[in-house]
Amino acid sequence: MKANTDLKNKISFINEVILLKEQTRQGWIRYKIQNPESVADHSFGLCLLVLTFCDLLPNLDIKKCLVLALIHDLAEVRVGDITPHDNISKSEKYCLEKLAFEYFSHLLEDQTFYDLWIEYESCVTLEAQFVRDLDILESVFQAKRYENYDVDLEEFWVYAKRAIKTKIGFEIYSLLKSSRRKNNSFAI
Repeated sequence: MKANTDLKNKISFINEVILLKEQTRQGWIRYKIQNPESVADHSFGLCLLVLTFCDLLPNLDIKKCLVLALIHDLAEVRVGDITPHDNISKSEKYCLEKLAFEYFSHLLEDQTFYDLWIEYESCVTLEAQFVRDLDILESVFQAKRYENYDVDLEEFWVYAKRAIKTKIGFEIYSLLKSSRRKNNSFAI
């Protein structure tokens, strides 16, 4: 019976988090981007960045980085895609997301995702720092695409410059920034 309950709980979990494929990222809606990416699209992009750039830091646990990238926004299915413009403090956002991950842990009877999310949020490991910077950079890559539609997304560039913490993150950002034309389109 326990195996059947475990299976049902896992199916319930997937049925819930798969809705991230339909949840639009709010930062792009704020700028009236047509057909903006979903939260799941963003996580997919982040996983691609991890796979692409992971060889630049040879001591990384690549599997852990990929799991961090995949799960980092799972809570958004329960709390929404909270942006800095939503007048919700960072501590309140953290508490809401923590409750969502606690719920997932209870549902799955497994602390793994919760523990990894805490690691991601605390940013104390090399993997968490790397994935956190790539998370920010994924939004810059997406802004690059959307700026081709003559939308000024300078806010994302300014935030990224301020928020990136790792040397490799700064190098990637600098290359992207240096390729940015005056009209905000890109040479790359």
